[in-house]
Amino acid sequence: GMRCPDTEISLDPGMSAKLEKYGRRAQAPSDSCQSSKGMWREPMSDVHKCVLITVAHMLDFRPGQLVLDWGSGCGHKLTWAKTLFD
Repeated sequence: GMRCPDTEISLDPGMSAKLEKYGRRAQAPSDSCQSSKGMWREPMSDVHKCVLITVAHMLDFRPGQLVLDWGSGCGHKLTWAKTLFD
């Protein structure tokens, strides 16, 4: 199987602060993926849906195709993909 190399990753302080901010936001009840805002400052479901539809048409999504979800977010676009294109 594949094995990741044992390395230490050092981040500059600015990047570390951003990662901590998004980690806190993901854990906060009012800003969690279960809220209408997700991890954003305002409700974004219509924007996510529009982005997904645009990309899906560009990539010619078809029912039954496999889609790789990198896993960086709450999964709103992937939910729309399943609902609209499968």
